[in-house]
Amino acid sequence: MPVVVWGPGYFGRKWMAEVHRNPELELLGVISRSPERGAELAQDLGVPSVSVFAGVEEAAAAGAEAVIVALPQQRSRRACTCSSRSRWPWTSTRRAPS
Repeated sequence: MPVVVWGPGYFGRKWMAEVHRNPELELLGVISRSPERGAELAQDLGVPSVSVFAGVEEAAAAGAEAVIVALPQQRSRRACTCSSRSRWPWTSTRRAPS
């Protein structure tokens, strides 16, 4: 399943690594305000590239079927609302993957 992670911070990087390791998932990219983050994230994950999307609509158009919201709590409510409008399956957690 093609997945995007919304938020390239500490928790987002951990979730991207988990998605990358899971053979049933495909890390399609990350939703971020900073397009230049893609090269840095790719290096961290040891992959050739990470696509950076400006928003949910752009990620959905690229084929994303699910989103992991990894934003600070004060911004995650808006993100979850946007994600649910796209009819993606979603869940919320306050913990980073181990």
